[in-house]
Amino acid sequence: MKKTLFFVLMHWVVIIVAQPAITPIPDGTKEIHFVYEQKAKVYMDDSGIYMDTLMMKVYYPKVSYVVKQHPKNDTLQWAFSQSNSFSKKELDDLKAMIYHTNEKYFGVYKIREKQVKIKAERDDSDASMFFDNVFKERYFRFYYTIINNYVNQVQIKNFPSATYKEFFDKIIHSVVYTSDPMIGFYTGVVKNIQYKSIVNLNPMLPKEISIDIFDTKFGIERINSFDRTLELTAITYIK
Repeated sequence: MKKTLFFVLMHWVVIIVAQPAITPIPDGTKEIHFVYEQKAKVYMDDSGIYMDTLMMKVYYPKVSYVVKQHPKNDTLQWAFSQSNSFSKKELDDLKAMIYHTNEKYFGVYKIREKQVKIKAERDDSDASMFFDNVFKERYFRFYYTIINNYVNQVQIKNFPSATYKEFFDKIIHSVVYTSDPMIGFYTGVVKNIQYKSIVNLNPMLPKEISIDIFDTKFGIERINSFDRTLELTAITYIK
């Protein structure tokens, strides 16, 4: 039976990063360059592993924890457990999750062609530190590209050893709006549990400013899920 994961306000707190000054698109703009940063809601140091409490409950229900203040953000109260409280498999799963989640995306939207090309980069300083200090393994940089073609309604992901092509109608996220038309959510399923991710839109961004495909009228400024955040960190208009 599928369970439903209900968020409460404390789980919607976002680790604040610098937000770009978003202005209306100037006349004559041909390209929009943008950067997103995605982070797992995990932090590690010599004392142990910090994680969003809801994330801990979903992914590691057998691990006991206490709630402590985040060592880098005094607005957050996260689950904390020493690394030896995790089994080898649990640590391997956490390692894989961090490696595949902590990414930066450097995108170029060519307005006339209605196409977005994104360079995805796994070269994260936090992840590298976690691998060195906790997992005791080398952190490998990794790159791939994403092309979102809004004319042909297709997304292409090019990895070093494989290419994947999917049409928008198979991967599009349907956003349900709150009373604020710039805030909504979409649902997903992990470990047979349904969850909601909060989406913040910006009316000055075209809908093509995004990594994934959404049925929105505007571009994505922020996505906050129980296990990760995605933040728009830079935007530039090119004439």
